[in-house]
Amino acid sequence: MPPARDDVPGAVALVLTALGTGLVAAVAAVLVWIVGVALGVPDLVAIPNQGTVALGWVNIVVLSLISAAGAAIVVRLLATRGAGQRVFAIIALVVLVASMAPLLFQPDTVAASTRLLLGATHVIVYLAIAPVTGRLLTSR
Repeated sequence: MPPARDDVPGAVALVLTALGTGLVAAVAAVLVWIVGVALGVPDLVAIPNQGTVALGWVNIVVLSLISAAGAAIVVRLLATRGAGQRVFAIIALVVLVASMAPLLFQPDTVAASTRLLLGATHVIVYLAIAPVTGRLLTSR
């Protein structure tokens, strides 16, 4: 049986939630990045087929907004199937772990402090987006 119409968040709620949580996540992650760089943490990461590149604050902002949009899309898909907050929480945690996996496989040229800094930004983005976006689903 399909979910009741009231259980499916509308497009406006999803867009506003994605923008709001994405911006909060971006600001928080950029602030952590700025502190890390000010403390001397290099912001160089290895990207396959591109070599070592500087991360930069623009990438953090863009990826935070993309993460928030992705979370909103997942909420919409789950809501139309009658799934609740627990399912979203599990999916969000799996995505967090998967997004951090490349940090484990960086070459030795990427400093451990850089990996820790990026791990912290991943967790901050998760904490800014997942709990708020998940509340758009009914609790099940």
